[in-house]
Order: sequence, then structure tokens, then C-alpha cells
Amino acid sequence: MKQRLLILFLLGWISAAIGQKTIHVRADATGANDGSSWQNAYTSLATALDAAQPGDQVWVAAGTYKPLAAAQSLLVKAGVALYGGFAGTETTLSARNPGANTTVLSGDLNGDDIPGVFSQNRADNALHVVEVTAVSDPNARAIVDGFTISGGQTQTGSNAPDLARRGGGLLARAKVTVRQCLFIDNNADTGGALAAVEAFASDIIVENCVFEKNNTSLLSSGIYFRDLTNGATVRRCIFRDNKTIRGVLYAINSLNVLVDSCQFLNNDAGLTPCAGVYMWQTTFTLRHCLLKGNRANDFTGMYNDGRGGIY
Repeated sequence: MKQRLLILFLLGWISAAIGQKTIHVRADATGANDGSSWQNAYTSLATALDAAQPGDQVWVAAGTYKPLAAAQSLLVKAGVALYGGFAGTETTLSARNPGANTTVLSGDLNGDDIPGVFSQNRADNALHVVEVTAVSDPNARAIVDGFTISGGQTQTGSNAPDLARRGGGLLARAKVTVRQCLFIDNNADTGGALAAVEAFASDIIVENCVFEKNNTSLLSSGIYFRDLTNGATVRRCIFRDNKTIRGVLYAINSLNVLVDSCQFLNNDAGLTPCAGVYMWQTTFTLRHCLLKGNRANDFTGMYNDGRGGIY
């Protein structure tokens, strides 16, 4: 009986391993356009992500990649791992170098954005550059690692649909690890760079990322967490030079949010309260963080409504 169970386990493991594959994306590839190798890489990241299934890895070579339309994000399924920073010759994940091989995910479809200006030339931009969503397994974890994410532009105003207003750079509706990413020049009604909403996005991990020169018209130009019932972690991230309202990290109605070893530098909330960390109806831990040079009309570095926090 034990031998039979072992055989069944091994067969299942082998079947799962065979089903997992590496999909290559390279903008200047000239081969079969099927993702099977760097030579035959997909030239469209959107097409590659559509083909990817949970368990697959998508390797993206240096270059700039965009959604196909303003209403169509680069859609990452839960369980898919998306990696940037490749030169386009690597055979192992560890050989990539995101610092040397800049891989940009841009929502600026017309290529006419003016850095730091969010009132002009943004009508063409994607609502969310990247969206992470649960498909078959809501407990599976996606990975987004090694990208510059820019040019997101959500709808604004209370008449717009709820999710259309959240997360200009990345909207998470499923569990995801976001690592080694630069979020720059994104704009949203709420969560200029990144928003994680709904319980399925609980246990999100954001680490070793930089949030720079993002903007909001309502709440948080950096990160916005809402209704995360099973925790969230932000670790070793830098938030700098963002124009914001009520923090560059804002959490509401969430449990067990950990903010660890982060820097909040020179963020500007103008005449509104708090340019750093803003917690509302949220239990959280803040440790080993630096808040310096931030500007606001009150609670410059941090605001906590008193529902629970450990410093």
C-alpha cells in the first residue's frame, strides 16, 4: 500500500513538473513567437501572460512593454511568476541582472507622458499597468519581480467604478509578491503606485521596491491596502519624492500589516494630513523605519487612529 501511494505521489509530482514551463519574452525576437526560447520568444508580453498558466515562469528581456489598450492591463494570473531583468541569453533565473537590464512595464500607450505632470497627455494611459487576479486557485501566489512600472492612470472621482480608481501601477486582487520593482510616475485616485484590495489579496508581500514621484488625487500615491484580513508585509522599501494625500502607505480595515525597515523620504502631502504612514481601522507593526523630510499640514510622518499599532 505504501509503495502504491509513493508511486502515485511521484507520478503526480512528475506530471506537475512537466506542466510547468518557462515562457520567454523579448521585444526584438525574430523566431517562432511561441515563447519556447529566447530566439523564439514572444514579442508581446500581453500575449505571453495570456498563455501562461499557474506554475509557469515568464522571463522578460530588457525593453519596454505595454498593455494592448487602456482598459487592458498586463494581467498576471495567481500562481504565475513574472520576472524582468534579463539580457535575453540566460538559461537560469539567477543569471539575470535587473539593475543592468532595465525592463519597463509602461501604461503610456502613446509615449507622450511628461514626467511629473499628471494633468496632460494621460487620456491614453492604462488604468492599471499590471493587474494580479485569481483564476483557478485563489490561494496561489503570483510574483512580479525586477521591473520599472510607470505610466498608470486610473479613473478619478466618486462616479467612477471602484476598482477603476485603485492602483495605477499595479492592482492586486490576489496574493502576490512584488519584489525589486521601481514604481515611478503613476497616478491614481487611490494608491497611485499600488493597490491591494479584497481578502484574496491578503498576505501580499512588497519588498526591496522603490516608490518615487507618484501621485494621487484622493488617498496615497504609494501603496493602498483595503480589507486585507490575513496580513500584508512591506519590507526594505523606499518611498521618496511622491506627491500624496494621507500618506504614501495607507491601510484601511486591514489586519496584521507589517512595515519593516522602510524609508519615507521627502514626500509631500501639501495642505492635507500625513505624508508618510497612515493607518485607519488597521492593526499593524512599524519597525526599523526612517521617516525624514516629509511635508504635510499635520501628522507629517505618521497617523494612527488608535485602533492598534506596535512601534
